[in-house]
Amino acid sequence: MAKKYAPSEIEHHLKYEIDMLNGSYALIDNIDALLDAGNADAIQRQVAVNALKEDFCLHARALIEFFTKPRGENSASGFAPGYSTPPEPGDYVRKLNNQISHLMDARTMNSVEKITDASPAAIMQWLERELRAFRAALAHPYDKIAFPDVHAVLTVPASDQASATNAILVVTSN
Repeated sequence: MAKKYAPSEIEHHLKYEIDMLNGSYALIDNIDALLDAGNADAIQRQVAVNALKEDFCLHARALIEFFTKPRGENSASGFAPGYSTPPEPGDYVRKLNNQISHLMDARTMNSVEKITDASPAAIMQWLERELRAFRAALAHPYDKIAFPDVHAVLTVPASDQASATNAILVVTSN
């Protein structure tokens, strides 16, 4: 049986997952400008877009499972006894598992069965809600941790500071 994470450990792990999720989500939204600035060819474009989408899906899956799978003390309910474990968000986990995480019989070529361009926004909104509920239910000493927000809404910087070398967008939460 795994040892329960200390506050510094769960803070480190959740912060990493949330930061990677937010970063890949922001970059997906801005990928065309980055690739244009870098004069990427068609193959480079496809690889970059797929890599960012897969990165987003990997971190989304880790966070969804943290909230929905009560697997001992190191899942959300282990740190927040008052947290109600939610059902998985739609069929996204099945799609994430079949499309990204496994090369098996259930993998599909049918675009209807895949994560679509609209899926990340819906996943982000679900994760944003669950993180809020989780924070509200955290038990001592975990209730003192300042986890970053999940940023479901992207906002382009007001200035002209966005460039190929400074491309991660400012993100704000509703």
